[in-house]
Amino acid sequence: MKISRKSESDLFKLGIYQLTGGVIGLLILIWAALHTPFLTSFIVLVYCIVVLVFSYSIVCGILCFKLHPQALHYSLVNQLLQLISIAIAGFSFHYCAGIYLNFGINLTHTIRLDAGLGISGFIFNFNKEPDEMTLYINIVALLLIIWIERIKKRTNREQMLQGLL
Repeated sequence: MKISRKSESDLFKLGIYQLTGGVIGLLILIWAALHTPFLTSFIVLVYCIVVLVFSYSIVCGILCFKLHPQALHYSLVNQLLQLISIAIAGFSFHYCAGIYLNFGINLTHTIRLDAGLGISGFIFNFNKEPDEMTLYINIVALLLIIWIERIKKRTNREQMLQGLL
């Protein structure tokens, strides 16, 4: 992929963010696994899924470093997975590989606007806390999605111009 230095620099920065977020997530997961008193087959399955999700972020980062033609597509998918955190009717999902700044609404007992800040994490619950109702948007993921779309437009323009020359 032949692109400008600016686009290469942006891909490198995005790659560092995704690689670092994925590695931090895996380190947190290892720490959690070492501090889990007993591991059931279900917990091991969940840990395997979490390893895959954080590994996906690492792969996205590596693809950005290599200027892979699909790097931005995969990175966009990675950020879309991190955009929304939700808890409803006993089901909850939260994934972040990097930094999250969540803003949203908590309807658990009253209507309350809420915010959260943190680093890489993963929560998946099923049939737990059925009264909990929350919806959060990760502002960092949203800003990264916008940035990725701008990089995609620029690189598409650059490649189209290369094809004309």
